Amino acid sequence: MTLTFQRGIGIVEGKLQSSNGVRILKIASVRVGQGAGGAGQASPAAVAAANLPPSPPKPPSPVQAPARPSLTESVGAIDATNPQVQVQAVNATGGYKLVLTVTNTSDKLLPFRFSSGQTYDFVITNAATGQEIWRWSRGTAFTQVIRSEALRPKAKWTYDEVVWNRNDNDGNPAPAGKYLLVGIVTSQPAIQSPPVAIDLP
Repeated sequence: MTLTFQRGIGIVEGKLQSSNGVRILKIASVRVGQGAGGAGQASPAAVAAANLPPSPPKPPSPVQAPARPSLTESVGAIDATNPQVQVQAVNATGGYKLVLTVTNTSDKLLPFRFSSGQTYDFVITNAATGQEIWRWSRGTAFTQVIRSEALRPKAKWTYDEVVWNRNDNDGNPAPAGKYLLVGIVTSQPAIQSPPVAIDLP
């Protein structure tokens, strides 16, 4: 038998020598790239690909955490409405107990800057003349230091350790009459409460 090959195709013709003579066999058509099974069958590579396990599912995209507010977004500023400053005069033995409350009404940190160790003050004036009668800090020495304090959101400071003994700044008993009390946060700038009336019998 004699076989004829063509490059890139393979066997294209065969000659068979027999007692009856020479028989010639020719390939009618050639399919390049087919598998061993011939036309209509998948190639070994295609079969192998079909038998591979399915690709694992893609992992879900990571959930991004909400952006944290920057420092400037979480810090407020003192204005006409915040903080809220209130003062009270409560009857006590030997005079009046004075109470100052400072409330941060916002949802942000509220910073205060002080130029000394003093944080608050109380002042009593004559309601008719406006003359200062008594000041808690008068004659008191405070450390000279620049410092900062911050009041947390919705939090408050309360100062209630001061008692006015009904004397004036000179130590003399204040005459009967109507007076006005204010509480002051001695920050820079200072913040003053609305006045509260005191009727001194």
